Amino acid sequence: MKNQIISAVNKLHSCSTTSPAHIGIDNETYQLYTFGEACKISKEKITWIKVFFEKDELQVHAILSDEFDSYCLSSYLDLLLRIYKKKFYS
Repeated sequence: MKNQIISAVNKLHSCSTTSPAHIGIDNETYQLYTFGEACKISKEKITWIKVFFEKDELQVHAILSDEFDSYCLSSYLDLLLRIYKKKFYS
């Protein structure tokens, strides 16, 4: 799990040059994919999120389906964003 979280934080950093970044997240494993990677995966398995990279601020907006656990996603993304801020904005 630690490797997946570090990978996700690095994926966010690689997408930070475009704001908003369109990122896909796997509904089962919570792995993040860039837009190009996510387009190659079945759309039923992906939830799209937009990450806005502002100066010293990150915001996330997700397009959720009824089957997706929005609380779990928001908690996971909150964790990723806090790690991202600490690592890259400190």
